Amino acid sequence: MVGPAEVSNLRQISELDRQTPLSARIDIKGISGAVANRPEPEYPIVVAEWQRNSREIVRVALDRFNNRETIDIRSWWQDSEGNWRPGRGGLTLAVKHLPALAEGLADALDRARALGLVEPITNTKDRTAAERQRRYRQRRNGGVTP
Repeated sequence: MVGPAEVSNLRQISELDRQTPLSARIDIKGISGAVANRPEPEYPIVVAEWQRNSREIVRVALDRFNNRETIDIRSWWQDSEGNWRPGRGGLTLAVKHLPALAEGLADALDRARALGLVEPITNTKDRTAAERQRRYRQRRNGGVTP
């Protein structure tokens, strides 16, 4: 049960909240992990980039367009001064579609691997000392494990 002293304190806090501008208020939710009072990122944020051919690259970037966060997957070409320019071919979606896009691309990659269109993953990096020793013995013994 709340006593008269607590009610008075709550009224004073409430009164302070009404007098304080929103920009000066302390973000109580920020302490619990809410996304508030975070500095604005500088866009575009290039996430991945790879060579498409000798004249083009493919770039995946998080960007902002018309005050909306987007994911942009686009071909870029190099002009005569060496600056990269966005090509006409590409895909720009609202970031809310990113999970579905990632899931669809993962499914496409699995299907392409199953059909032999893409090389399977070969992870040759040893994670533990025991794996490193096993691989060393295999190489030394001509592929035969003792």
